[in-house]
Order: sequence, then C-alpha cells, then structure tokens
Amino acid sequence: MHGCKQLIYSTQELLQKNGLSLDVLMNNAGVFEEKYTLTENNLEMTFAVNVMAPFVITSGLLPTLLDNTRQSRIVIASSISQCRSIDNWDDLQFHHRAYSSHRSYSESKLFDAMLAAEFATRLTKAGYGTSNITCNSLDPGTVNTKMLFAGWGPCGIDVDSALDETWLCTSEDVNDVTGTYFCWRSPSKSADRYKETERQKIWNVLSEIDPDSLKMWDL
Repeated sequence: MHGCKQLIYSTQELLQKNGLSLDVLMNNAGVFEEKYTLTENNLEMTFAVNVMAPFVITSGLLPTLLDNTRQSRIVIASSISQCRSIDNWDDLQFHHRAYSSHRSYSESKLFDAMLAAEFATRLTKAGYGTSNITCNSLDPGTVNTKMLFAGWGPCGIDVDSALDETWLCTSEDVNDVTGTYFCWRSPSKSADRYKETERQKIWNVLSEIDPDSLKMWDL
C-alpha cells in the first residue's frame, strides 16, 4: 500500500505544479499470479494489486476528482472472467484454503465490479450527480497482454485494437451512466452479483485493511 500512497502523492503534486485537473482515473493495473505470493501486508498478491490498489488509489484521489469544474470519471477494469460468487469470505487471502491462480483472479475481478458499483452508490447518496462524477467498470476485452498469456495463452485481440477502456473513459454515450459494469460496450445483465449486501462485505474488508482510505469517503 505504500506504493499506492506514493502514487497518490506524486499525482497530486504533479497536478498542482502544472495547474492541471484530474478528469479520468482509469484503474487498469492487474496481475495474474501463478504462484501463491503474499505482500508485506500479508495480502495475497492478486488481491493486493487487483482489488486493494484501486480502493486505496481511488479513495486517495477522490478529493482531487471532486475538485473539478467538469465531469470526472472513475473506471475500474474488471473482466468477463469474474466469478459468480465468493467461496469463502473468511479466507480471501488463501491463508488456509488451497491456492488457485484462476480462482484468485476471478474473485478479484468480481470484487472490482462490486467496488465500482459501491463507489457509485456512495457518491450518489452523498449528492454527487453524474454531471459531477461517474464510476463504472468493464471487461476490457480478451486482449493479448502478458497477463492473458500467463493464464490462458494468446487467445485474444492485439493490444492496439483494445479500445473499450478509452470508450468508457471518454465517450459521451455514457455521460449519464454510473454504477454499471460494461461488456462489449453494453451494460451487463449480471447485476445480482453486485447486490448491496455483497458489496458491503468487501467494503468492510478493504476498510479494515486501510482505515485511512475509508475516511476519504466521509463526504
């Protein structure tokens, strides 16, 4: 988490020094860990990078995103590979259950969609409309990245052809849309996976790990 908070500080410093605003935050970083690895915070690496990092970075930059005269957008890269449900809420870090790289990845991508929906709900309840800020997630497409090679092999499209993230970050088609998971640029029909009770569970987990990030949502 130290790296995330350093990134937040550096971003704020860069914006301030150059008189810039932050219009779009695209949480795109992700890993597929074939071997079970723990961070210095005792978090499973996939969970740390794919889930914890978007929570910490978005929370830390939230005041900057809201201090904007134009619409801001938060986007989180989820995946069509997200699982349908969480097997074991008591052992998200695989400290006791057998580690599965695919299971860890699919859980992390379900959490990403949940997190985007929860961000959107909290912002809306705090009185921020879509003219102020939106928050959505998407499946960026099956793209031939190193991560795809590691988990599934070269079965996707070329990186230069993968423009769905750019679309969600910039298109006027989604100006008034928030709290939605997109696949092939269309809203997903899987909303039941992101219901409020499940979102609250992962929110509580992340907040307990990093209470400082939670404080940023006291809007």
